[in-house]
Amino acid sequence: MHRMTVYLLLLVLAVTPAFGGWEYTATTQAEGGRGSEGMRSSIKGLADGAKSRVEFLDSGNPMMPAGSYMVSSDGGSTIYLVNPKQKSYAVWDVESMMGMAGGAMQMMGMKFSTPKVEKLLEEKGPAIHGFPTTHYRYRSSYTMEVNFMGIRRSTETINEEDVWATTDIKDEGMGVWLKQKTMKTGNEELDKLLEAEMSKIKGFPLKRVVVTTSKQSDGSSETMRMTSEITSIKKSAVPASVFDVPKDYTEESMFPDGGLPTGGPGGPGAGQRDSGAGDNPFLKMLQQRK
Repeated sequence: MHRMTVYLLLLVLAVTPAFGGWEYTATTQAEGGRGSEGMRSSIKGLADGAKSRVEFLDSGNPMMPAGSYMVSSDGGSTIYLVNPKQKSYAVWDVESMMGMAGGAMQMMGMKFSTPKVEKLLEEKGPAIHGFPTTHYRYRSSYTMEVNFMGIRRSTETINEEDVWATTDIKDEGMGVWLKQKTMKTGNEELDKLLEAEMSKIKGFPLKRVVVTTSKQSDGSSETMRMTSEITSIKKSAVPASVFDVPKDYTEESMFPDGGLPTGGPGGPGAGQRDSGAGDNPFLKMLQQRK
């Protein structure tokens, strides 16, 4: 009887799949303030070790339309944005985008001053989806001055942020969506602020609430509240194929008219389909600068 029990146990283990990966859903909602609609998103995520896939079920950002998805095999060091509708993909080069933003800031005479980050709270948080959390609260602030075409204006920005993070999730691939990496903008003051912001949280955020208040030099102000949270998460057997870019898809540049093809001048994706970037006033300014 004992030998038969051991045999049945081994048989069950042999046919039962190993649930080594993760499957989760998350939403981001924003209200108040200009540009809040573009921050709206609903995603389904898959991760296994350093591999990750983030599918956009709903999105207010035209660069990440519903149906598109991101994949990474190295914990987010390299990310591809895939568009099944167009059968294309592009390297999701956030660092280059941040660098372009830094260049635009310099061109428009933007200067950041008085950056400050205050840690207001660190305490044991509630369990979220069964995971223990730490609740962090931070306040960061800076002043932005603009001197462009004879127009001078300053804006004081205050971010009040609550984060509930867990250290119980170890898979590096989960960080593609749940934890952002520090990117450089080229603006020294702002880069210091971002470095402080991104390095302050231990573990993966399961919920984040950010309230941003911007006060203009003319006395006007606006407040935006953004909430990002994991709505469900579970262990799952994830097929390795879901992390691959289809071989018959065409590589394109994220900046068809913006001068940043994925393969450099004349490289893969240069001069291919225009995704509407030519109508983007931000990219037009960069083209004129070139």
